[in-house]
Amino acid sequence: MNFGWLTCFRLAAPTRGGAGPLTVSALLHDDAMTNFDHFDEQLFDIAHRIETFGFTTMSVNSGGCSTPGCSGEVHAGPTWTYTIGMLEQEHPEIVIVGAPPALAYELIDAAFEWHHAGISLPFGRGDRLATVGATFTTVPVPDRCWIESNLMAFWHNYYRSIGWPASDSVDVPVVQLVTADERGRFPWDEGCDAANTERQPIIEDDDSAWPRWNRAARRSSHRSNRRRRR
Repeated sequence: MNFGWLTCFRLAAPTRGGAGPLTVSALLHDDAMTNFDHFDEQLFDIAHRIETFGFTTMSVNSGGCSTPGCSGEVHAGPTWTYTIGMLEQEHPEIVIVGAPPALAYELIDAAFEWHHAGISLPFGRGDRLATVGATFTTVPVPDRCWIESNLMAFWHNYYRSIGWPASDSVDVPVVQLVTADERGRFPWDEGCDAANTERQPIIEDDDSAWPRWNRAARRSSHRSNRRRRR
């Protein structure tokens, strides 16, 4: 599975919880199509949403793009949605792969509300919860899959600019929320609907399910990680 890389977004309608999703193109843009003012505007908007609502969400490869010259076409690979700001609420950040953006936003909003009500998300392949029209659980996202990749690119862009959030209050900094098929079977269960399995690869099982950086980007990430540890 091959992913292109993103530098832009457009605003979408507010979610039930008010955190207003950001929609990002999966297209790798030419430098002439971007500028620092636009990038700063993106980060300012993310900061405003987190300050107002506690977190925000980013949906990648679901169509739409604000960068001049970008058609916003959907590209090869699944749509995925992730949170920015959950760790500041002492909750793991959430990644959802393959779910329609509207469902992903509903599930993330519900998770945020449950957290503040003292209700924990199901965790692990033996746990589950049915709500907002879906049966789901969460599984860990290995550090290498989100620290050394573009899986959560705007998360890195944002926190690199303001300082990294503490993660020692949670056992797992990032989890993947996985939905079951109509019979309640998850992708790792025998007999799970083939379409459900294909559209949401499990990140900790499948290296093709997450976008890896090239060598130059990886070196830049390592430099940033060293600065984080200082």
